[in-house]
Amino acid sequence: MRTVPLREARDQLGELINRAVHAHEVTAITRYGQPAAVVVSTEDYLKLLYSAVAERREQGFALRMTAEEFIERSRLPEGKKAELRRVSGATER
Repeated sequence: MRTVPLREARDQLGELINRAVHAHEVTAITRYGQPAAVVVSTEDYLKLLYSAVAERREQGFALRMTAEEFIERSRLPEGKKAELRRVSGATER
């Protein structure tokens, strides 16, 4: 994972987003030398979210929103939503 100071991230935000979307590169943004945020593609974020939801369900935790609901509410194109449902095992409503 690449780490970039906030000042640099502001100047390179478009490039950081392109790398996240096209190369699945994750970038940590620091503020005052401490981790503050992460740039990750929506697709990768949803996959991580689904994994966390599945793990929590296995542990018996209740969550407010299912992965399926999150995918449905996202602003992703329908093709991406279908792909995420396929890889995550989520079902279409």
